[in-house]
Amino acid sequence: MGINIHNEFLKISGTDVNATALTSGTAYYTDAVKVRASRGFSALQAVLSDGSDDLDISFQVSLNGVDWYDPVNTAGTALGTIYTALGVGSHWVVFSPQLALYIRFLLDPDANTTAAIRYIQQEGD
Repeated sequence: MGINIHNEFLKISGTDVNATALTSGTAYYTDAVKVRASRGFSALQAVLSDGSDDLDISFQVSLNGVDWYDPVNTAGTALGTIYTALGVGSHWVVFSPQLALYIRFLLDPDANTTAAIRYIQQEGD
């Protein structure tokens, strides 16, 4: 059994989120990321330039990469919010993905910004 660290740029319609302009008021869903080998440790490396301090990031989960769900606990409390109002600068945001085969992210800027965002996860056999 080995443990690896996997990282990749998030993608929107097949294009890396790398120096990508995000427009205020537009919600961007990323392409699906396979997380079936995840050991439960994940992070986003986000570099935001331009704009103001207001990028909201959340995620949804899926078993097939087609049907998406907002994760909640048994009390109905939402678990998908990663960060609210992430600001300009370089960030390493640690979060706990929920049990799923796929994950996708919602990037919701409240101001125009330029972003480069990588998904990082610990993987194991």
